[in-house]
Amino acid sequence: MMKKILIIGGGFGGVFTAKYLLKALPKSISNDVQIELISQHNYFVFQPLLPEVSSGIINPHDAVSPLRTLIPKIKHRLARVQYIDTKNNKVQVLQGRNKKLIEIEYDQLVIACGQKSQLNLPGFAQHSFSMQNLSDAFLLRNHVLKCLELADVTLDKKLKQHALTFVTAGAGFSGVETLGELQDMVKRALKYYPNISLNEAQFILLQRGERILEQLPESLSAYAHKKLLKRGVDIRLHTGVARANRDYIETSEGEKIHTLTTITTIGSAPLDFIQRGFELQRGKIEVNTQLQVLGHSNIWALGDAALIPMHNTKGETEYAPPTAQFAVREAKNLAYNLSQHLTGKTLKPFKFNPLGVMASLGAYQGVAQIYKLRLSGIVAWAMWRALYITKVPGNIAKIRITLNWVMDYFFPRTLVQIDTDKNELVEYMHFSKGDVICQKEEVIGYFYLIVSGSVLCENEQGSHTLKSQQHFGADKQKQKNHHDFQISALEQTKLLCIPWQNFALLRQDFKQFDGLFE
Repeated sequence: MMKKILIIGGGFGGVFTAKYLLKALPKSISNDVQIELISQHNYFVFQPLLPEVSSGIINPHDAVSPLRTLIPKIKHRLARVQYIDTKNNKVQVLQGRNKKLIEIEYDQLVIACGQKSQLNLPGFAQHSFSMQNLSDAFLLRNHVLKCLELADVTLDKKLKQHALTFVTAGAGFSGVETLGELQDMVKRALKYYPNISLNEAQFILLQRGERILEQLPESLSAYAHKKLLKRGVDIRLHTGVARANRDYIETSEGEKIHTLTTITTIGSAPLDFIQRGFELQRGKIEVNTQLQVLGHSNIWALGDAALIPMHNTKGETEYAPPTAQFAVREAKNLAYNLSQHLTGKTLKPFKFNPLGVMASLGAYQGVAQIYKLRLSGIVAWAMWRALYITKVPGNIAKIRITLNWVMDYFFPRTLVQIDTDKNELVEYMHFSKGDVICQKEEVIGYFYLIVSGSVLCENEQGSHTLKSQQHFGADKQKQKNHHDFQISALEQTKLLCIPWQNFALLRQDFKQFDGLFE
């Protein structure tokens, strides 16, 4: 009988688990096992290179690899997970343009979905940039170019100062590397902006802790600190953030920093379906040392989503850090254990001593520790690039990234700013007679007001008609996020549509408005 292994997540954990599983499964059962991977994107993004995408060194499409070419021997599903039914071994997903709810059965489940960026402080969700995925890097780069364009022509000195102030909250690897690359990008671009001088651009790095790059030895952290200071970065230790506005952020000390660009590399949270389906510790799924979810022998977890215990040389329990290096090794261990589990053999605990840590500071500078060897400067930067290019999956991606690096050394970076925003929060939709507007069990995406025409709502229990000035999609019950009816146009129909999340906020905070729908 065919067994299904379902993998949730197309990042390091999910992709490498699938790759290792194809090798680990013995031939005696490989033909009776189907591996399926669910991801919201049809590509794998090499996250350590996102700062270079944000600074224009690497083209966005060159930093990603299509999942179907990386792991062609498995089944791929482009969808978003809604709920994991652990009792019945089913996963509910939304797929397709209309986000229809589909159930997928599994025999073994691997959770490798990572976490979402979330800073629960006022204003940061609306007024800051994160650095988790390809679109984050792309949007940040376009925003910075837009700020340079504004600063070059404005006659308002305060506005110019705000446009040229770039603040990064969080001085871990992601924060330092992003700030370093953006500073190098701005410096190289300014020769094309005659009305901006380098000393007008201000780069501020906020760190709540005692030093930057706390994952590195103190000597390398101090070297990075010194190099960034020499390049004019304003580093503020023991300083957190409190709130954000479109024109400034407020620090934990009460200071207001006026800026149009705030980057946050701090704050993460489990995805919604993880919170709904599991009891969490430290915001993560608890697993044993074999990477099995506690209480579920057929569910496995790794990467950022999992709290993975390890024992150090003193016998003390530590937890695996959320890094790509660890995720790849966890994937190899998980694939081995899952194969052993299917054949009734002994599992092995996850153990890993990392080879080292390294970080790029931009401008051909870096810091690194490989075992006991500590390096800094251009040598560390070159080693950083050499190591990462070997880790990029897929030979075509390796070649493209290398060519990007070579081009960046010899030629100026493009200053093309592409605005892809679609800002319509309210829009009209038009339907002809017989057009299906919403399928039954389709997720509620909009609140609909019928401007003209009429619609038919029907299900197994019956049907009814809605006419001009009536509405549908207003149900705000949390447990109900889909339509009970198929809804279709009875004639030429015009609908006014508000995205459901925006509509729900109106109902939540505008009580008189909410009363209209009770």
